[in-house]
Amino acid sequence: MAGHWQKPDIIIGVDYFFKFIQFNKTHAMNSGFSLVNSIVGAMVAGSGYISKFRERDYKELFNSSDLIAYAGWSNKQSSNNTSNTNTENSNIQSENNEIVKPTKTTNPDIDRFWKLEIIGVQEDPNLHDDEHVLERLRESIKKVNDRYQVAWPWKETNFKLNDNLEQLQFNIIEKVSPEMDQVGIIHYLPHHEVVTPSKATTKIRIVYDASSHTRGMKSLNDVIHRGPITLPDLVGILLRFRMMKNVIVADIEKAYLQLELLPTERNCTRFLWLKDIRGQVTEDNVEHYRFQRVLFGVISSPFHLSATLNYHLKNHGSKLAREISKNLYVDNIKLSTKDTYEALANYKEMKTIFGDASMNIREFLSNDKEFNATIPKQDRAEEIQIKKILGIYWNPNPNVIQINAKPWKDDREPTKRTIFQFLASQYDSLGFLTPCILPIKLFLQSLWKKQIRWDQALKAYADAVYAKQEKKVSLIFAKSRIAPTKGTTVPRLELLAVLIGVRATQFVTRQMELEHSEVIVR
Repeated sequence: MAGHWQKPDIIIGVDYFFKFIQFNKTHAMNSGFSLVNSIVGAMVAGSGYISKFRERDYKELFNSSDLIAYAGWSNKQSSNNTSNTNTENSNIQSENNEIVKPTKTTNPDIDRFWKLEIIGVQEDPNLHDDEHVLERLRESIKKVNDRYQVAWPWKETNFKLNDNLEQLQFNIIEKVSPEMDQVGIIHYLPHHEVVTPSKATTKIRIVYDASSHTRGMKSLNDVIHRGPITLPDLVGILLRFRMMKNVIVADIEKAYLQLELLPTERNCTRFLWLKDIRGQVTEDNVEHYRFQRVLFGVISSPFHLSATLNYHLKNHGSKLAREISKNLYVDNIKLSTKDTYEALANYKEMKTIFGDASMNIREFLSNDKEFNATIPKQDRAEEIQIKKILGIYWNPNPNVIQINAKPWKDDREPTKRTIFQFLASQYDSLGFLTPCILPIKLFLQSLWKKQIRWDQALKAYADAVYAKQEKKVSLIFAKSRIAPTKGTTVPRLELLAVLIGVRATQFVTRQMELEHSEVIVR
């Protein structure tokens, strides 16, 4: 029986399941299976020793987190069920049916793939909390000295948050008494540097980890609401962007850091810094700081930025402010203009609108060359041929966009896992790559039907014919074949590859009338 799988003859629905099964008459067998009585006779249930043979498959599936889904259901209990059955059922009952949806994965590419796949079809489970957080922001937001102040959207008021001092100081400092007020939650954030040489502006930045925590304790992100998503639809912005004849793009300089935290909300953003990086980590060489501004890395920071910008633009009330609100994504703005005159007028008004919130808008770029040459140099984007706009690439002159598909890495063995990861790595919000991606999806579907395991190698062979003329080499013909499903040895696959290579070479030679040319098969 081990390893033998058979399609079921009949599927019993949950609503009838407990009318068939008699859980009060079960018997555990030495084989690991259970003998369960039913109204149609005895049944053998469980995995028994099969679980040992299939253990690797289960681990692969659950460790991958790539295609795991869950579903909840409700059922009516039969009056014939015992109290034990009722107890078990009450543990699995839910008031509402849930749509099957993917779990959170550990792979960022796959997370992004699922987010793109479920646009517009998944209900937001946090709607009530989001409304509460948004209302709290409206009540607490302040404008002090032309700058907005906001508060963290705490999930609860009665909790303990580890200050992380012991973790960071490696037992060098026994007691820390920083000369700061003790208002609110005291918490220290670990941090590290991220170097990005390819960036035009900030090539090195410090990243603060608000998700860090010790065992058994909560992180800062654990006790703060994420907040609702108040951004406009990304695909909608890109669709409008494509319709713009004359385009202005710009971004807000260090947008998150332009929002102040209320003084009572700052102590949970403390961090340690060395006075002298060449010195030892001693109490005299360590300084205590805290943020006065909203920092990137806290779970609610994107909400704070988008909600505050929406609040500011709505209060400003101008026609341009409303247009900006529709085409503002995080800190990036895309606007349409009729001509150079309107573009320059919009530039000046945008500087005023964001200046009223102590924000500097910069990195202006347009497909209007006269506009680019007229605005001050400090506000211009670096002159580059192609600029990345919300995941797609834009060439201002001649005003075209392009989609870059990520290539397959040659050193990766083709398996179901690597193929799915390759598919998930393709960012295609507008669906331009659909003709290329759909065959891969269909291929993956066929792998599921064949019950191919996650890391089982997929065998194939192929040929390519090149023509060489002096120093120029050109690819002119290629074919590929999937290896037979029945066991085929590697030497046989190599011989098959040579065979189709010879046949392809003969075909090309005949068709191009190159019978007298030198032919090399490798």
